[in-house]
Amino acid sequence: MRILSIDLGQHSLKAVEIDSAFNRYEVHEYHEILRQQDVSNEYLLGQLATKIQKKPDRIITAMPSGLVTTRNLSLPTKDRKAIIAGIAFELEDDLPFDLENAVYDFCTLSHNNNSTQIHVSATLKEHLTHYLDGLNKTEFDPDTVTSESWLFCALLNRSLDPATQQKPVLLIHTGKTRTVFYCHWNGQPVFCKEIAWGGETITKNLAAIYQITREEAEQVKTASGYWLNAEQEAAATPEQRELSIEIVKSCESLIQEIKKTLFSIRGVTHQSTHQIYLSGGPSQLPGLNSFIENEFQVPTTPLQSLSRLSNSGVSYNEQSDAALSLAAGAALSLVALDRIKPIQFRKKEFAKAGAKSLINWGAYQTIAWSALSVMVAAFISFNVQIFSYESQIKDLDMKLERSLKDYYGSVTRTQIKAYLSNSVELKNKLQKQINLNRELAKLSAPNPQTPINYLKDISGQLPRSMAADLVHFQVGSSTQSSFIPNVTQEVKVAFQVKSLEMGEKLGQIIGRTLVGVQKLSPEEILATDSSSQVWKFTFTGKTKEVK
Repeated sequence: MRILSIDLGQHSLKAVEIDSAFNRYEVHEYHEILRQQDVSNEYLLGQLATKIQKKPDRIITAMPSGLVTTRNLSLPTKDRKAIIAGIAFELEDDLPFDLENAVYDFCTLSHNNNSTQIHVSATLKEHLTHYLDGLNKTEFDPDTVTSESWLFCALLNRSLDPATQQKPVLLIHTGKTRTVFYCHWNGQPVFCKEIAWGGETITKNLAAIYQITREEAEQVKTASGYWLNAEQEAAATPEQRELSIEIVKSCESLIQEIKKTLFSIRGVTHQSTHQIYLSGGPSQLPGLNSFIENEFQVPTTPLQSLSRLSNSGVSYNEQSDAALSLAAGAALSLVALDRIKPIQFRKKEFAKAGAKSLINWGAYQTIAWSALSVMVAAFISFNVQIFSYESQIKDLDMKLERSLKDYYGSVTRTQIKAYLSNSVELKNKLQKQINLNRELAKLSAPNPQTPINYLKDISGQLPRSMAADLVHFQVGSSTQSSFIPNVTQEVKVAFQVKSLEMGEKLGQIIGRTLVGVQKLSPEEILATDSSSQVWKFTFTGKTKEVK
């Protein structure tokens, strides 16, 4: 099944195609179309139609968090009818608008003794109507319209290991004009909220301070925007320090909201936030993650949405990982791994055209005669199929006997019947022969684990923008001993880079290729041309086992 997820952002339209079958999935393709000024969603979807090669089986999108309210409810029952009635009763007193003007949906998070934990999302009908107006006339009329909190829940459940989810984590998804805060704990959404802050806030502030156009300010932000740490600030020029200060001022509301959110997480979960993940285009500005980490003393890293989901080992660039996180979560919410249906706003009067089943009572008599004709035809077809199946079984028996003779050589009919009567013995003998052929094939197959292949693996992980010189490379215990194939080997590599920040990024890349990575203290040395100082980073570890 081909799943297409669509994220209608203010900066661009993002879409991810996923192929799903038998509870497995693979990222097929992703798209990003920049939004020009005053361009409608209908126009962007028209541009997307020219890039899609295969018509999707399911289409999913999400309403912005600012238009959706979420609740986690605990109801003292396991009966579904009682749960539905209890949700309506709770929402009627809790929502700031009349329930008859809203559309809502829920999913069951867990059962505990005689109680049920429920996650509910609700929005006004007028918001949903306005959201669908630009979609239901296009080729991408969505089958599912859900909430962003549920999409982030699906994304983090696939990309984080269970141990990490046992402690509360915070995902900050930044966009052009808005930022979403999503808290995840024990595989479940805790809360999701939106604030009116985005990359455009920085752009407008720079344009006002330096008296330049918005386009010029956007270029300054993209090319030179960064948050300076204490070490960088000492070596920066006055112009660089001034630019960094103005960017920090533009983020004051964001920082205050992060502080409030961390207090809220502690109040709800009674635990401190274990990790902060960043996603969205503006999160790619250099120094933001280290600035937040230093400000709140919480480990902060970019969320690798597409790279962690790729089963083929493909690594996507940092910009794609950041921008497509919401679209990736939307596609994953339709993959039936958890056997939990996503939040669905598109139901009842908002159901997709053609999805409702209507009975034409005026044609009831015609349908009855048609059903009788079908039953007669089915009876005749059933008898014909019995005769056909008997002849096919005889043909298959003959083909099976021929195959066994070809495989085992000269065998008698009695021996063939003995083989077929004991399928376990036949299977074991076939498996032994297959294993023998595999072992023979390994003798002539190339070794999948060599020092050169590992060196190629490292070079393939490095982005083009990173200038790193390899000054030491060793795979094996020493240069005097021979390399042993298909056995984990000690690895020691050393690089020269121009800055400590590049060394930290290099350490993250090396961590994906080795097991038990250890980083030695960086050394500041003189470059080969004696014109500048460079940093030498040395890493040790072991190669991954070849399966």
